[in-house]
Amino acid sequence: MNKRVLIKLIIYILIILYLAIFILKNNNPIVINFVFFKTKTYLPLVILFSILIGILAGLITSLKTAKKDKKRDSEKKEKIS
Repeated sequence: MNKRVLIKLIIYILIILYLAIFILKNNNPIVINFVFFKTKTYLPLVILFSILIGILAGLITSLKTAKKDKKRDSEKKEKIS
């Protein structure tokens, strides 16, 4: 195993350990007030759900941008030809 892979492995283990401790320390239920209803859930689930929504929004935005860029590039190639 080379040094770079070992360092990445150690960093991943530390991140997972930190997340495990965070989840264990914040295992109390919280109340989320929406406009029309309330719900009880756990803080780590709320954070995870928020992260997933952010990742999804970023992917959708970047895919739309890439599609527009590809279309613009193909239009420029057609003009040149």
